[in-house]
Amino acid sequence: MSRSMSFVRAPVASLDAKRAEQESDAAFLDMLHSDIADNPGRIEPIPASLFGRMERLRAKAEANRARTELLEG
Repeated sequence: MSRSMSFVRAPVASLDAKRAEQESDAAFLDMLHSDIADNPGRIEPIPASLFGRMERLRAKAEANRARTELLEG
């Protein structure tokens, strides 16, 4: 094989799987829209404390990832 003919190994996505995923997403969004339209009184803001907790968990996960990553060199 010559140097000019190199092969790139890239992941191949299944078109059928992608379509099924899009259909599933659309069905979920339709259900969510119907539920919101039928029950608007159930909608409540997300508490600020939950956002704080999510940020703390994200920071811990990033710190753990940084500690366990193997670097070449």
